[in-house]
Amino acid sequence: MQSRILTFILFFNCLMTILSAQSGEVIVSGKVIEGQSQMPVGYAMVAISDPKTDEVLTGITTTEDGFFEVSTKAENFYVEISFIGFKSRRIDDFDIIDNRLDLGEIIL
Repeated sequence: MQSRILTFILFFNCLMTILSAQSGEVIVSGKVIEGQSQMPVGYAMVAISDPKTDEVLTGITTTEDGFFEVSTKAENFYVEISFIGFKSRRIDDFDIIDNRLDLGEIIL
């Protein structure tokens, strides 16, 4: 019985991995913090934009504690983080691994 459950879990995980890889959707995540205080920047704007046209493809605001997660089907994009009173930050040098882009802590 336990081997059947384990087999099912392994099969399900493999299936989900294959389906997410085929979808071409990239999950972008990170945490926005303020440079001096190292405090989270809540409600900052995170935009995924086309580098050729600068058109915003999708976007989201950070949570109260500075975290965000947004998905895009774009193959080529940059991430721009902005908040009132701070200089905007553009990130276009990154590596996508397994359809995930973890930007870690982003300092404004």
